[in-house]
Amino acid sequence: MKYLFLLCVSFLLWSGEAQSAVQSLSPDFSMVGSFNLQKNASGKYLPQIGPLEIGVAAPIDPYSSAFAIISFESGVAEVEEGYMKLHALPLGLQLRLGKMRVDFNHLNQLHSHDLPFVEYPRYLLDYFGPEGLIKTGAELAYLLPFDFYSEVKMQWLTGDADPSFASEHELMGLKWKNFFEVLDGGGVEVGFSQLQGINPSNTPTFNYQTQITGFNVRFKYMTGLTSYLIFNNEWAWSHRD
Repeated sequence: MKYLFLLCVSFLLWSGEAQSAVQSLSPDFSMVGSFNLQKNASGKYLPQIGPLEIGVAAPIDPYSSAFAIISFESGVAEVEEGYMKLHALPLGLQLRLGKMRVDFNHLNQLHSHDLPFVEYPRYLLDYFGPEGLIKTGAELAYLLPFDFYSEVKMQWLTGDADPSFASEHELMGLKWKNFFEVLDGGGVEVGFSQLQGINPSNTPTFNYQTQITGFNVRFKYMTGLTSYLIFNNEWAWSHRD
């Protein structure tokens, strides 16, 4: 009887640990859609359903995780983002691999439904297109050993053409982000971004370069448990051969 009791206890402990491990590896799902009114050719406002996005995030093991955004619009499904992240590389490095929103300034990383305003930022629309800059490649991040938060990212990317860069050409990027706590419950983010690649007007003879430099300042202050005040400003300069 004693051995049977010990066997039952051992099985319960093992099944509890197994269930906890399975739960820890279960993906998290989210779904976001939009409903709006759009004016047609006759001037009437009609209801429209915007794109539906399903987000999936899950740990692969204690050292890596995966994330994907699948967009559905007009009966067509598209993987808007899909990447894997390695969290525990040597020297404290982190690596992101796959299709991702490029870390340029701050707003380019946000989907349209995550923006704190209605209209998409004009400079992102002019420089990168209506969806922002989304590329496929690798991003290597390193947290600098300072007293404040300071992170450097190096990017090696490629992908479809956009207003600034040609299709299927190498695109190199650099991002330096810093965060300073200035008030109790508030802080300032200061970032510098750099992108360089082949512009869309390239010819078989010459590879003309496009270089875009960005600078952003973002202040966030918590005014309550669920409310906050944000001031965000971004600048970008584009130079094309």
